Formats: sequence, structure tokens, C-alpha cells
Amino acid sequence: MSRAPHIPARKIPVFNKFTKNLKASEQITQLFQDGVDLIKQGKIPEAESVFEKVIELSPMHFESLQILAEMAVMTERYDLAIELLTKVLMVDSSHVPSYYNRGLILQRQNKLDAAIENYGQAIYFWPDHVEAYSNRGLALAAKNDFSAAIADYEKAIAINPEYAQAHNNRGVALVEIGEYDAACASYDFAIQYKPDYAQAYYNRGLALQLQSRYKDAIQSYDLAIALKPDYAEAFNNRGVSQAELNEFDAAIASYDNALIFNPDYSEAHSNKNIAASRKQEASPIIWFGAD
Repeated sequence: MSRAPHIPARKIPVFNKFTKNLKASEQITQLFQDGVDLIKQGKIPEAESVFEKVIELSPMHFESLQILAEMAVMTERYDLAIELLTKVLMVDSSHVPSYYNRGLILQRQNKLDAAIENYGQAIYFWPDHVEAYSNRGLALAAKNDFSAAIADYEKAIAINPEYAQAHNNRGVALVEIGEYDAACASYDFAIQYKPDYAQAYYNRGLALQLQSRYKDAIQSYDLAIALKPDYAEAFNNRGVSQAELNEFDAAIASYDNALIFNPDYSEAHSNKNIAASRKQEASPIIWFGAD
């Protein structure tokens, strides 16, 4: 009886699959480096295209997802940035920068509850994240939850006592709940740690003005203007304090300066007209009679 010829099984080298994966990995590594080099050359659109190719080959490439998210933010494609950062968190669910940056984007989109949640996640994984506390405070303040906002600013300050922005923002929240003296103290700390902080001088002026301390307010506005000569809001509110002191010519000059830097500043136009009217009313009336 004849036997069927023996046909040996074809042996497939076990290293073929490994070699293929290695080549793909090398291609991804080279593409990623090409993208980095293009960024260094300032060729951002070209770099973005390269990183997109990396994602096509490796959809969850951690570094490329982060870079593409940053590029999306730079070009205000916020929904895309959120999508990319969410993928980053699928790779590493404890990646603090992605929670924090997602919070910033959501806050910019006025999605405050979602922003607060993301800042909370960033803080959970990094309890000393000063900026996360500070920005969560801003989001809470935007929801008119000033007490919670103040608590977050104070946590940021406890971690970094010299964090001028947190002192300033705490002052703003304190003004909202009528704590003007405490607000001024916060602004003083902000200025102590950042002497060129024009906004803190301006905000202190507002708090002083609300207490009818007009001369002190004018001094704060002057300091804000010295640091930022085109500070239209500071000129306008300096005019308000000057008008309250019946210094109408000085007030009108302040409003004029505000309008130089912001010609469409309707409040400054209105305040100037009011000051001119009050000046006229305050002028002595000269009576002419027959001899």
C-alpha cells in the first residue's frame, strides 16, 4: 500500500512578529522625534500633522496626545483638547496635569461644575497643587459661592504664603461679601509679594472707595496707573473718587484719560457728563443788577 508523501510543515520564524512590532515602534519613535524637531523650528502645523500620524499608528501614544491637546488649546479648539486629554487619562488615570488643564479649558468654556470637578481630581492626586486650589476658587466665585472660594484661596496661601494672585483673588471675594477691611489686607499682601501688581492696587482702590475713603482710593489708583499707564478702569474710578471729593476738574481729566485708552468706555462717558453737570451746579451764581 502506497503511503502519502510526507510534506513537512512550513516553519514560520517566531521572530517575524517581534521584528514587525519592533519596526513599527522604531517608526513611531522616529516620527515623534521628527515632530519635536519641527516644534523647535517653529513649524507648529507641520509638527501637528506628524503627531497625528503617530496617533494613527499608536492611538494611545501618551506624549503625542498631550502635545496635540496643547496645540488644540493654542488654536482654541477646546472640544478637541478635552477629547485628547480624556484619552491621556485613559492611559494614566492619575495624570494631574491633564485634570488641571481640562479644568482650565472647561472654566474657559464657562462649564464651571465640570471645571471644579477636574480641579478636585488634580488636588486629590496632588494635595499641594496651589494653582488648582486658586483656579477652583475662581470657578466657585463665578458661581457666587464666595465662602468656598475664599476657603480655596486660603488653602493655596497656606501652601505658598507668597502667592500674590491668591491674595488678590481672596480680596475680590471678600469685597463681594462686604468684608472691605479684610479685602484691603489681602490686597496689601498681594502687593507686598508682587510690588508691580497693578490690578491689586486697582482692586484696593475699589475697596477703599466702597468705604468712602476717597483720598486713599485715589492714591491706590495713582499707583496702579503708574504701573500701567493705559489702565482705563483705574482712570475712570479715580475720577469717581475725585468727583465724590467735589474735585470735578480733576475727575473730568481722569475720565478723559480713560476715554483716550478706551474710546468706547460708556461708563467713563456717563461719569464725565455727570461730573460736568455737578460742576456747573456747584459753580457760584453771579447776579448782575442795575447800579
